[in-house]
Amino acid sequence: MDQPHGERYGIERRERRREQVDEAAESWPGLGSITDAQMKGSIAGIVFGAVVGALLFLPFALLPWGGMGVGARTAIAALCGAVAGGVALAVYLGGREPEREGEVTGTQGTEGTERAEGTYTRRRVRR
Repeated sequence: MDQPHGERYGIERRERRREQVDEAAESWPGLGSITDAQMKGSIAGIVFGAVVGALLFLPFALLPWGGMGVGARTAIAALCGAVAGGVALAVYLGGREPEREGEVTGTQGTEGTERAEGTYTRRRVRR
């Protein structure tokens, strides 16, 4: 016979709590709740984004900035580009990498679950 709703809810709740404890045990200490995939994505984003950002901002060193020398302008432009690119890609890849490694799950029947499992299909909306 089926379990009453209250007991089934309690079992599901305990299972979810156990999953949360397991995930917390695997997270990076001292950085909040960051999973392994988030950390790998963030570090890759910082390194790759800093290099790309520095290269993209270098042309700004060619513009005159109130009598500054070319070397100072180049250093400032590269530093600003590295910070901007590193932050942007760290945020993007920190969120994208868990999805690529299959850590993302949603409630049953939502697009998040379907996309994480690779079975997402586009639905047409009639107007």
